[in-house]
Amino acid sequence: MKYIEEFKEYYLTHKDAFESSDGYRTLSEKLNQFNGEYSLERISNLSLDEYAIGTENKDSLSYKLEFGKYKNTPPGIGGGAANKHGIYYSKDKGGFVTRDGRVFDAEQTWKSIRTDLLSVLHSVDKANNVSEIFDDYSSLKGMSMVIIKLAFCLFPEKIICIAGRKQLMGIIDLFEIECDENYSSLKLAFLINQVIRNSIPEVSNYSPITLGCLMWDFLGIYGDNNRRSQTRGVEKKTWIYAPGENASKWEEFYKEGIMALGWDKLGDIRQYSSKTEIKVALQEIENTKSSKKNDVLANWEFVNVMKIGDVVYAKRGSDTIIGKGIVESDYIFDDSKQEYKSIRKVKWLSNEEKNHI
Repeated sequence: MKYIEEFKEYYLTHKDAFESSDGYRTLSEKLNQFNGEYSLERISNLSLDEYAIGTENKDSLSYKLEFGKYKNTPPGIGGGAANKHGIYYSKDKGGFVTRDGRVFDAEQTWKSIRTDLLSVLHSVDKANNVSEIFDDYSSLKGMSMVIIKLAFCLFPEKIICIAGRKQLMGIIDLFEIECDENYSSLKLAFLINQVIRNSIPEVSNYSPITLGCLMWDFLGIYGDNNRRSQTRGVEKKTWIYAPGENASKWEEFYKEGIMALGWDKLGDIRQYSSKTEIKVALQEIENTKSSKKNDVLANWEFVNVMKIGDVVYAKRGSDTIIGKGIVESDYIFDDSKQEYKSIRKVKWLSNEEKNHI
């Protein structure tokens, strides 16, 4: 399966750092709170007021999922129309509304939605494969993001915590996972979770939140937009970079998540408005009439040509690759460092020696 080894390496490299972060701890706490507050039984007894968004009740399930205490519990569902909740109160229309318009028997409409929603969630809980999920209910059309969020919060081992169809299809395409093109977003989230867990058994040892969040990051790095840069209409550049003489700074830079240049006497390279100015400065610093062509180009491109999202290969010598990464920041001049003060942040994806460029 395409890219699965790259994702496994990425996952195993970043999982511990992610799970030791404050952000992860907050997400995990919120997920635990949700499970302490809601269950299938609790949802089966929710009144319309306890569920719907748009009323004065800020303690309703829909409000908490999108705007309240569970807003940041993955996956995020903010933005877009309120009809993603199935039924909601519209002040403009003076009553409860579904995607088909105002309803005249809101309680009965809610009961129908609740019954079908519970049926879907029960099928996710019991499913061993994607064909056992049944979610083709007319009352639930347009609710995929809310359903995925509820399914993940209730059964996090069963669903990957990504709700957007564009992103789910991006993962399907990236890994070349075979599936029916008419699968619902819920089925895609279930299938992706199952395929990744079967392909990388180590995932089961860590939080489902970690899988979803690292998959989201991985998609941002390797996904279609970054591979072809469709959003900007330009190709990502690839750079070959030497981390110090004979890669002497590699381990340090890899741990810090940076790449850096060593022409420290130049100072902040942003002060030079042209390659000629850099050349003149280098000639004065080194008391030479040499063109310094390669040094000038290295400094100029590091500041002015390299972009966030570009791919970097770290090398030792002339033909040995020792790492791969993705540029994560613009140019930074860190005068607090003793040396190698010109830096960019890099998400290093590998620390493996390969005897070729």
